Amino acid sequence: VRERVRERGPWDFVLDAANIGFFGQGKEVSRVRRQARAAAAGPVSAGASDAASSSVSSSVGEAERRRKAEAHREELLDLQQVDRLLRAIQRIRREGPPPRVLLVLHEKHTTGRPAGSEEAKLLARWSEEGVLLATPRKQNDDLYWLYAAMASGDGCCVVSNDQMRDHSFGMLRPRSFSRWRDRHVVRFCFREWQQEPTLEFPRIFSSIMQFEPASSTWHIPSHESSRWLWAQHGAA
Repeated sequence: VRERVRERGPWDFVLDAANIGFFGQGKEVSRVRRQARAAAAGPVSAGASDAASSSVSSSVGEAERRRKAEAHREELLDLQQVDRLLRAIQRIRREGPPPRVLLVLHEKHTTGRPAGSEEAKLLARWSEEGVLLATPRKQNDDLYWLYAAMASGDGCCVVSNDQMRDHSFGMLRPRSFSRWRDRHVVRFCFREWQQEPTLEFPRIFSSIMQFEPASSTWHIPSHESSRWLWAQHGAA
């Protein structure tokens, strides 16, 4: 990803494609993941003799269950939904050149599509446009879109509904990461009655208490509305 950033970056927007494609499928995706974990764990053996006699058939059955669970999960990934959001981002500027966009998607989601299918055509189109970055197998795609966004500078935003809690906990400076997230993450939503996705851009100011030294004033965000409270030292 470093080479890609140096060669083709920086970008204005980096899209977490899997998060976008699975939007609206949370419960079903969780169910499929539980099935896959159960298949990987395998059945509980009643005894050593039973385990020895059924080891081969059990392994075959577990592999088949994992394959079916993974195939069903791929069916839930809506690439058309990803493309809708990609095009909305590309049209976001009324004047000047369109924004530079990078779409990050794990390699397992980009292979095995039936030739001639709409999904295969979309993947080919993204590749031709130079917006697709397929991350390697056995690697976390989150790290790729995080790095691409941070390496692109302060003007780049990530489009994702991922709360990034696991990344925040793993940071040496979680407060700095939280501030970056508040300023650089665009949230989204798809509604049935709207053709265009709804985008929620970061606020101009981080939603944390801030101090203005010139006037000795504290600015305090409200959790109940978008209005801010203020308190000034020495004010009656």
